[in-house]
Amino acid sequence: MMRLYNTTKVIVTIRDKNIHVQPVAASVGFHNPGLVSESLPSRRSRKVRPLEQSTVQAFESSKVARFESAFSSARRQLDVIIPQRKVRETSDYFTGKSMGVLSAFKRLLSKPVAPEPPAAQQAPTEAEARQKEARASTGTPTGKRIKLPSKIDDLLEMGLTVHSPNRKWTVGYADPGPTLSRESIVRLRNNETREICATVRSLVRPFAVDVSDVGVWVVDDAGPASELSSKVVAFDSAGEELYRRAYRANLLHMNISPCGRYIASVTANSSNEDSYILEVHDVQERRVVFSRTPATTTHSTYVFETEENQLVKVFAKLPKLGRFGYAASGEFLDKKKYLTARLTKGSYGERIPAVQELIAKDSSEKALRQALASVEVAIAESGESRSWQVTGWLLKAKILESLGQPGEAVKAYEAARHLNPRAITKKEIDALANMLPSDASAAAIQKTHPQE
Repeated sequence: MMRLYNTTKVIVTIRDKNIHVQPVAASVGFHNPGLVSESLPSRRSRKVRPLEQSTVQAFESSKVARFESAFSSARRQLDVIIPQRKVRETSDYFTGKSMGVLSAFKRLLSKPVAPEPPAAQQAPTEAEARQKEARASTGTPTGKRIKLPSKIDDLLEMGLTVHSPNRKWTVGYADPGPTLSRESIVRLRNNETREICATVRSLVRPFAVDVSDVGVWVVDDAGPASELSSKVVAFDSAGEELYRRAYRANLLHMNISPCGRYIASVTANSSNEDSYILEVHDVQERRVVFSRTPATTTHSTYVFETEENQLVKVFAKLPKLGRFGYAASGEFLDKKKYLTARLTKGSYGERIPAVQELIAKDSSEKALRQALASVEVAIAESGESRSWQVTGWLLKAKILESLGQPGEAVKAYEAARHLNPRAITKKEIDALANMLPSDASAAAIQKTHPQE
């Protein structure tokens, strides 16, 4: 008779194409609900009472199902092929005639495991195709992905670093600070060869950098802190200067195209003609492609669409809002898309100007109701920003007036006046309240000025 003690685990070891099964005793008893749990004998006691036959049968049927599911899954995952399947029993636990769980386990090992059917292949989406192309472009000619150094190693060797989209090139720079107390150094590294290709020490204050897939890189040379000035300076992979454009303003953003031919730059506000302009530069022809006031907010970064190294579009990319395109001539192509994105997905600082823009050019009821919904969200999200809340309440009151709801408009004006008494006078609120029917007018005046 086969004696089974309360064991709930086994160790399966694969060695030299043989399978060794060793049960492991557990002092906590069976985990199977409804089965009799027995504790192992102590070291002093050498007598162990065998389980009842009904318990053994229940144990066998439960373990066979578990073995079949777990072992089949493991064999599929590990893809282990065992031509000779031998099970060696451990006599300390299994004695006598081999039967029950062990027999079932032997039969299980002799069954071939059917391979899982291959998943149906689906055509990749456009986004997946772009990701696959980008992953392919980040490899070396041998097909291996370029491994970049750690951020700490980069910081120690290169300073602040920026990598090219294909990871082949890294530009590192050390900002000497506003007082120019440290040496100004910018380096270009080829990540395939791990060699420094170029070192430039002639810049006044490198403040930001970007690098293309072909090794052409660009630096924002901010200049001394005593004046508003900056320069866009482009170099080739050997460190030779290719292009330079000077501004009497600081730079907010600067990006280079993957092909290395085009650069987009945006200046900050200043008191001269270089104040807040977006320019796209052609490094190859050493000229400005277009110059205009940016149509999007200052949080934009810029990406390029080119065909055969020729500029097609420039996209302003904004967090949470999306991408909005400029033509190669500088025309902004996505005015309506950008307005809708700000009204529906923007922050309160983006929604309120978008609402003002919408009602200035469209006074239809549909546009006014869209504006009202957006400004209400902006008021709710503005939190402790009192100035934005005041602007939002005044804007909401103006929209309600246009929608023919003077009573609600009075309440909105009063909310704005409560936050800032100089936002609107009491006389202006009373004048609007007097336009209401007599009962409603008295109620509105009493509500807005309860002490009078």
